[in-house]
Parts: sequence; C-alpha cells; structure tokens
Amino acid sequence: TQEDILAKLTYFQEAKGLFRLATFDVVAKRLVTNLKSAIPGGQFVFTGDYRRRMPVLSGISFMCSPDDFEALREQADTLFNKWSESQGVLDALYDEIYPVNFIQTTLDIWITELVRTTGGSIWQHRSMPSGTWDSEDALFDAAGLPFLPPECRDLDESSALKFDPETIIDKQHIRGMIHLHTTFSDGINTLEEMAKAAADGGFEYLVVTDHSKSAVYANGLTIERLEEQWQAIDRWNNTNSLVVLKGIECDILVDGSMDYSDEVMAQFDVVIASVHAQLKMDEDRATQRLIRAIEHPSVHILGHPTGRLLLSRSGYPVNHTKLIDACAANQVSIELNANPFRLDLDWSFIPYARDKGVLISINPDAHSVRGYSDLDYGIMAARKGGLSHYECLNALPVEKFLSYIHQK
Repeated sequence: TQEDILAKLTYFQEAKGLFRLATFDVVAKRLVTNLKSAIPGGQFVFTGDYRRRMPVLSGISFMCSPDDFEALREQADTLFNKWSESQGVLDALYDEIYPVNFIQTTLDIWITELVRTTGGSIWQHRSMPSGTWDSEDALFDAAGLPFLPPECRDLDESSALKFDPETIIDKQHIRGMIHLHTTFSDGINTLEEMAKAAADGGFEYLVVTDHSKSAVYANGLTIERLEEQWQAIDRWNNTNSLVVLKGIECDILVDGSMDYSDEVMAQFDVVIASVHAQLKMDEDRATQRLIRAIEHPSVHILGHPTGRLLLSRSGYPVNHTKLIDACAANQVSIELNANPFRLDLDWSFIPYARDKGVLISINPDAHSVRGYSDLDYGIMAARKGGLSHYECLNALPVEKFLSYIHQK
C-alpha cells in the first residue's frame, strides 16, 4: 500500500548516514592499523558512541594529545578522502563513506574529557564533577556512582546505582550455546560440526534449533526430518561429553498458535518461539499474537521479539511491557538475539525484564560455526542493559539449565 511504501521510505531516510556496530568494528581495525603505520607511537583512544558500543552509530571518535593531533594533521591528506579542522577537532571521511573525528586533549584534563566525550545518558541528570583525576574510577566516585564501564553508561539512575562489576555478564559466564541452525534446515555446517565447535569452545551444552515446518523458505523440518535429527542428536550424546539438546525455533503462526501439534511440541527439550512471517499487524494484534505463544506450555524462550533488522527493517510493533509481564507470568525467557543485524531484544528493555525476574537468553542465531562469534555482540548489548550473569539463562550450568527448563 501507499502507507507501507511511505513508511519504508521514511525508515530508510532516517537510517541514512548510520552504520551497524559490526561494520565500524571492521572499519576501526583497519583505521587503527593505518594510524599506527602513519604515526608510529601515536596514541589514539576511542571515545563517544563507539566506545559505548551503541548498536547503531554515525561515526567513530578518538581522543589524542596535541602532539599526535599535529602529526595527524600532517598525515591527513594521506589517511582520509577529505578532512577539516576546527577548534581542536579534526573531522574526516575515511574510506570514502565513514565519518571519523579526532579530539585534541591535554593530559591535565584527559580523564574528564574522556568521560565527557564518551557520554551516556547517565550524565543527563547528574553533574560531572570538575577537577583533575588520575582515573575514570576516581571521577565516578566523586560523582557518587560506582564505576560504570563505557558500554554501561546509558543505564538509568536506579540501575547505575545498583551496578555490580563483580556480577555483570561476560563471555566467561556463558555455559550453553542456544539458537543455532544446521544443514537440517538453512545452516551451512552439519549438526556434528556445530557441536564439535561448541565443545572446542568450552561450552557445556548446545541447543539445536532448526526451523519448523512452515518456514519452507528455510527448509523447515517435517516430522520425519525431526525424527532423523533426534536420532543424530542421540548418536552424538552417546559418545561425547558436550550435551546436545533437542530444540526448535518454532514459527508463531498468525493467530499465535504453534507450528506443530501439542504432542510434537512436548517432545522438544527446548522451544524458541519466533515470528518470521506476516509481520504487518497493529500493536494490539501483534502483542496478543506473541502473548498467546508465550502462554503455550511447551514454549521456553521468546525469540527476537520484534524481528527487526537494524537499518534494514523496522521491528514488529509490540508492547514490550506486556510481553515481559507475560513472560514473567509463564516462566518464559526472552532472547537477546546476538546477530549484529538484530540485537533484539533491544538492550533498553533489559532493566524492566530484570525487575520482573525474566531471564535473558543471549543467543547467536548461528547459521554456521563462524556465527558463534556473534555471541560477543549479544554479551555487549546485555551489558548495556546491566544484565548480571545470574539473570542470564544460558549462564546456567547444564544441570541447573535442565532443571529450570523442566519446571515449566
């Protein structure tokens, strides 16, 4: 319809000049290599949105000393497609399309400027203390706050004051790899290859979640092929220490029902319920569709709640508060899909989920062994929401994970 076309045009217009974090990670690595080559011994420190690991951003910011700033100015024509300088800031275009800027800062105000330029909403309602500081920790202490890592500086006041660096989620806490696809559906690697890679990575368990039968475009599993996969999982578990669990990413149908009969659903160890089709609904219908799925007795995890693709597709219109409340009432966890194109559940809803006691499952949605590395983006997004390891479903060791799942 005309409305749909207009909405898409508006979305793409708003996305112009923005980039995903994963894109800038590649760009930053290349740029830092170029800087080291052009200015040996130069110190260029990340700041701004990139330092806070925002999922979507418009550029990369650095801080540097006056000497390094002068050296950068001399090399700017070589390093950048175009550049300009004003009031101690050098703005440039790198590799033709990527905005970068460099902020000249003297040593006596280095810490203050690093905290100021790193930014974050924590400072919107709290004054940053003046003075000379030996460390960011000291500045935060003077502000009456626990030290917040850069990625955590968009927490609200309440979450920030309760922040505990000892419990914040980190990769070392993740015990299980949940949400992955194999050659049984639309994955690149076999079940055995995915399991071996997880075992080699030190994980205790793996939840295989190929697509359900309605996902014809993704080679979704018929009942016969499900049974074939279950036999393959049994063979693996008979001879290996890594526990592979029989999961499914089950399509939520348009009315909120599941893609298999209740009898089949009950046979899975773990069910992730996700919407993949018929995304055009108003908020009430979309929310009720998901709540009906959440209330199904065999559903354990709500997958990528909005179905968004960052800078490509806006999310399914849902009421996050109602979804989280429904998950709390039905002991359903919510996925934080770690694919850098998704990062869905958005980190900003994690504090509410935490308040309601809803566990977050940080899942790579891997379609290959290489896809496991996306877990890092999910962990970073979870940290932005202040998630502790004891609030993360797949930080549970295998026995506690199974016990929690079986309580459903």
